[in-house]
Amino acid sequence: MKDISKQILNFSEKKRIFIYFVPRKNLIAEITLQKTGVYDLIEQPIGEFTLDLIPYDNDLLSMEVPFGFKELETVKRKKKKLKFVLIGRMVIIQLYIMLLVLL
Repeated sequence: MKDISKQILNFSEKKRIFIYFVPRKNLIAEITLQKTGVYDLIEQPIGEFTLDLIPYDNDLLSMEVPFGFKELETVKRKKKKLKFVLIGRMVIIQLYIMLLVLL
């Protein structure tokens, strides 16, 4: 975030600046933006793009969770990863239900 702050401060002309966090907002990053003095230069609210599922092909989806299966073995310690898996599963179920209704 410090590098992003430097880039924002180096703009010679006034521009509209938007920041989107992927896959979720990070409080530490927002605090860093405030400390460097660029938080007020960014268009509010700071966005969040939830990246649940990425379509690679017509019949292949990916959740892009690195080491996902290994981390799911220790579910009791890694509840954040399980949350994203469940959200992705809910998206698939909603899409499937929409397809059934359309047919």
